[in-house]
Amino acid sequence: MFLSVAHGLDSESKHFSTVYIVTKNGFYWILPLALTAIVIVTLLLFRFTTNQGAKTMLRVILLVGALIGLVGMLIIVGNYVDNSIAYLRGHYSTIEGTVDDFSPLPAQQGDYSESFSVNGKSFSYSDFLAGQGCFNHSSTYGGPVRQGVYVRIAYKDNCILRLDIATDKPAQQRREAHP
Repeated sequence: MFLSVAHGLDSESKHFSTVYIVTKNGFYWILPLALTAIVIVTLLLFRFTTNQGAKTMLRVILLVGALIGLVGMLIIVGNYVDNSIAYLRGHYSTIEGTVDDFSPLPAQQGDYSESFSVNGKSFSYSDFLAGQGCFNHSSTYGGPVRQGVYVRIAYKDNCILRLDIATDKPAQQRREAHP
């Protein structure tokens, strides 16, 4: 199912730079690496601890941590795979237009999401919600979305699967200018 929602300017006259694609940028290795490090440290502590009470506690920590880690990994990998397959099969909608109602991620406040709308369709995301297989790079931390920027977005629900930002030059001219 492919649905296109575009208003205003003709995309044929625009040149875009792709800044995010779920199949290339969507999987976050931080959680698997952190879980692996925790397991290694726990196993080393278990190996070199002689106190039986401490070994029992380390077993409990290892089992609970492994269970939580496994469930977390299944969720993260499931989200990434689901969104990647949706993108590859074309099961998404597209929208193109100018970013409106932009609300950046506050640097030090309680709200942990950035939001904006394009032609009335609202999107929100956060750097702190990694593992969803969606675009989540806020402007506070160097992300490309800003008020007034012209974008083309492939999305499923509130998940941005692909984000293209309009540029002033065709891709060929950009490559020649920056080899």
